[in-house]
Amino acid sequence: MAIVNISKAAELAGVSRVTIQRYLKNGTLGTVRQPDGSSGIDTRELLRQFGELKGLQGGAVQEETSDISRNTQLLQREIELLQGQIKVLTGELTHAHRREVEAYKREQQLLELLKAKSLTGRPSKKKKKGGKKQK
Repeated sequence: MAIVNISKAAELAGVSRVTIQRYLKNGTLGTVRQPDGSSGIDTRELLRQFGELKGLQGGAVQEETSDISRNTQLLQREIELLQGQIKVLTGELTHAHRREVEAYKREQQLLELLKAKSLTGRPSKKKKKGGKKQK
């Protein structure tokens, strides 16, 4: 994290001082208080608002930009994995729904058969020949 003044912020972002001042005034950019009491603009705020910066002594911005790029790549990979999982789960849910619908239809058919059978009466039990019970 580097704290810079308005002039350096404008230079890093590739915009005018007036643009930085306007962004500060409308809240698009924020300032931070330094230990000596002065205020400045955190380079992370500039990165958030303007993307890649033009450069800073010591390579702090490039290092931060690299960290952000790595984090962005990791997050994009995670998003892709989650989207894949969503696709698989959606397929499984669709398949389960079809099975449920088919089971419901079978249940309805069985109920209709039972109703029809109960309306026509039950068939009588046939007696065994000879009238004797067999063991």
